[in-house]
Amino acid sequence: MNLKLIGVVTGGGSPEAVVETPIGLARLRLHATRALTPGEVYDFEFTIDEVLVLGENAHRTDSRVFAIFEDEDSIGLRGWVDAIDDDGLIYFRLGVDSLTMIEAEPDQFEVGDWLQLVLAKECIVAYI
Repeated sequence: MNLKLIGVVTGGGSPEAVVETPIGLARLRLHATRALTPGEVYDFEFTIDEVLVLGENAHRTDSRVFAIFEDEDSIGLRGWVDAIDDDGLIYFRLGVDSLTMIEAEPDQFEVGDWLQLVLAKECIVAYI
């Protein structure tokens, strides 16, 4: 996903990127393999190290608008289930240019489901 880097916050643990995206603003844990310049747009990929459970950290939604948002302890993502592989891994579409694999409890989700995820901040890492 193309993200505009607003800045990088260091200290107190893992560095965090403050990013502006076409679908919102967020502060994400960062794994960068090169120096980054605030104000530039970069192609980030996400890893999500949390198991999705319907009714707990994943909720079906009537909204059909991709979104990323945050509060003090969590990151919210809104998107849809693009595919589910035989092992139950969900391919979650967060935007037209962003597809992320997420582990999920079996038989809870269907292809085409729009979901709103509320995930612990430490479970999401942005890679570049």
